[in-house]
Amino acid sequence: MGNHELDLSLENLLEKLRASGMRLLCCNVFYRNNDKHVFKPFHIFAREGKKIAVIGSIGDDAWIDIDKKTKAPLYATPQLETVRETAEKLRPYVDLIVVLSHSGYELDKKMAAAISEVDVILGGHTHTELFHPELVINNASAGSYNNGLNGTIVAQTGEYGVFLGVVDLILDDAGKIATFSGRLEPITAKYDKVVNKEVHELVEYYHKQVESQMSRVAGSSETELSYPKNLKKTHLLPMGSFTAEAMRAAANADICLVNSGGIRAGIKSGKITCGQVFEALPYDNTVVTYLMSGAQLKKMLDFLCANSKDLDGFQYAGLSGTIDLVKARYENIKVNGEEIDENKIYRVCTSSFVANGNLGGDKLFARVEGVEDSGIFMRDAAIAYLEETGELPDFSQNPLKLVSQ
Repeated sequence: MGNHELDLSLENLLEKLRASGMRLLCCNVFYRNNDKHVFKPFHIFAREGKKIAVIGSIGDDAWIDIDKKTKAPLYATPQLETVRETAEKLRPYVDLIVVLSHSGYELDKKMAAAISEVDVILGGHTHTELFHPELVINNASAGSYNNGLNGTIVAQTGEYGVFLGVVDLILDDAGKIATFSGRLEPITAKYDKVVNKEVHELVEYYHKQVESQMSRVAGSSETELSYPKNLKKTHLLPMGSFTAEAMRAAANADICLVNSGGIRAGIKSGKITCGQVFEALPYDNTVVTYLMSGAQLKKMLDFLCANSKDLDGFQYAGLSGTIDLVKARYENIKVNGEEIDENKIYRVCTSSFVANGNLGGDKLFARVEGVEDSGIFMRDAAIAYLEETGELPDFSQNPLKLVSQ
């Protein structure tokens, strides 16, 4: 289980699993009302006389990324501790233990070092391309089990189904791992011959309908709306400024702040299609507007400055001045070119994900005069803004300065 499995609610996920017959594993997510596992914690496969246990788990950071409202009836236990407990119970009864982990490359390596009972960790979340699996040596406190390698293999395949990850293990007569190897195999046209005909026809049927809508040009930009992954949490970026400005227009708001993680990609200069906007803004988050006094707005800015290290990072529109995340203060902040009036009521919009209390949203908007959910998806706001403006202004120079180092 990963964090995006719950994007469209737990009920929807369970319904789709029942319809598909697919198996979803997760050892560390439970129902809050009865402490029972939501999904099977593991499955044991019998292959050529060997028993292979596969344990599913979601990382602690990935769990935080799930909407609070969605996961309210659930809770997660710490990944490392729960995986260790599960692996220790299974080890005497199986030949190999594989962990499917949605926690990220660095956290997978920590888990690999800490649990000797696990042979292989197949990871996700950070979309890391490991062209060869890595062996992480178990640390002294990892346990007494030795699989022949004195360590745990970590592998990950990137993103978007570009690669098929392959890990080959050679076992000796005692059942220990003698050698291992692996690779990322590109998914190319050579696999077309093994595609299921009915699935292929179904995909093509929908593809033709979707393509006609996604290829429609909504507007254009002379400058690139860049959005580098490594900068989005600490910098104000053109794609972020465009998204925030579009949301601000949709809400008729004075200010917009949108979580940086809600924007997934930038857009090249030139004509911009609806499909490009959908790729950049894939989530069904709506534009939510709060009514706040100037005094409340200042408290919101105080919280942003004081807690920037614990938050996801934000992109802004409607503000000018400086937000200094290093010194935890803001300077000369103006709204639409005017000083903040503590007695004036301002319209401040954000994403429904933040409005649901995530990423400090419950603190940012703890004191407000009113709230309204427009029901407009962020991507629809962006498309409407494109259609209205035709040619986008240059978003490379945000009037707000963000100091992060």
